[in-house]
Amino acid sequence: TKRRALRRRYYDENEFTRCVANFMAQTGDPTNTGRGGASAVNDGKGFKDEFHSRLRFNARGRVAMANEGRRDSNGSQWFVTLGECEWLNRRHTIFGKIVGATMYNAIQIGNVETEGDRPIDPAPKILRVEVLANPFPDIEPRRRASEAEAEVEDFRKQKKAKKKLALLSFGEEA
Repeated sequence: TKRRALRRRYYDENEFTRCVANFMAQTGDPTNTGRGGASAVNDGKGFKDEFHSRLRFNARGRVAMANEGRRDSNGSQWFVTLGECEWLNRRHTIFGKIVGATMYNAIQIGNVETEGDRPIDPAPKILRVEVLANPFPDIEPRRRASEAEAEVEDFRKQKKAKKKLALLSFGEEA
């Protein structure tokens, strides 16, 4: 999942490879070429679009997947909107938003000097990605190996406990 990719630090040290003032700033290519990069989600394969009627590009700061210009072609790249971009609705999967003072940093990234849409060296880059609010409360974080081993050992002990069939009872002991 995308969350797993964030945990592996997949997007740390990624440069912004496309910046358009008042529109968007794009990153997410681990090669820093802007030509793609393997999907962080599906072992290198793309993944399907996920649209929701309440998620819209009606304000700056929306974080969404970049695609190849066709449906269900999401890879590793994503972008941040720097203004309202209603024409992008139902064309790109929105999966987050920029919060707080970070939005001012995103606007500055969008205003860097470019050659075409490509920032001139040194390109701005993401130092580290951190998820502030987990959008998947039903998914628990990975357990440490020692915790998993202890749980398996407890299960084995329960399995070895034998029923006392010599008792004359029809209750729980039977």
